[in-house]
Amino acid sequence: MNKELSSLLTGIQNILFPSLCVACNAYVPEQQPLCSRCLDTLKPAGYLGLSPKRMSSVAPAFKKHLSIRIALFSGFRYSPAVKELLHHYKYTSHYSYLSAYIADLLIRDLIRQNVPMRQYHYLTCVPMHPVKLRERDFNHAALLGKHIAQAFKIPFEPALLSVKKNYPLQSHLSEKARRKNPLGRFALTEKDTSAYRQKNAIIIDDVFTTGTTLFSCVNELLPLSPPALLMLTLARA
Repeated sequence: MNKELSSLLTGIQNILFPSLCVACNAYVPEQQPLCSRCLDTLKPAGYLGLSPKRMSSVAPAFKKHLSIRIALFSGFRYSPAVKELLHHYKYTSHYSYLSAYIADLLIRDLIRQNVPMRQYHYLTCVPMHPVKLRERDFNHAALLGKHIAQAFKIPFEPALLSVKKNYPLQSHLSEKARRKNPLGRFALTEKDTSAYRQKNAIIIDDVFTTGTTLFSCVNELLPLSPPALLMLTLARA
């Protein structure tokens, strides 16, 4: 197909199916999920170092791993634009395209803020409950992780963690029940974890709110004695 015909077909497509911003429904001529105005509303969240001693209050296993270097990096503050972007990513059929777009936003921010990604030996992700996975057909954290791992040439281990068998869906639990046993949801999938021992690790999710989900995953990774551990998310509330 020559360039003139390709350009004509693209023009017709834009007329018949105009690209709209997922956050404000404004027309976006460059076929992007967010318009320039909504992109400008995104506020950097950045890098946050965490003390293992303080972390031991939410994940008791940290008491045995006080030398670990743990940090949280989030690309942006949680906002209406981020909320709509993630909603479209997780609940529409455009997840493949949006996962690449969201990952690219995060990759640019990681590079801009000089986060030392190459010091980490592998990247894993928050697992999804089997019921949700069957309903949605993809793990949003795993798709983001795949793009990030490829960009920085880090081995990706999406199946390292799993939701414990018979553990109920979070949406089926009361807030009180969620807080009662926040660290009981996940487990290491593989019996032989020697390849991951004393390796710097990254774990990725979409949003950091209370931290319960990521802390629960980190609690399972601590017995592997990672010298450094980075929690990575697109947004932080």
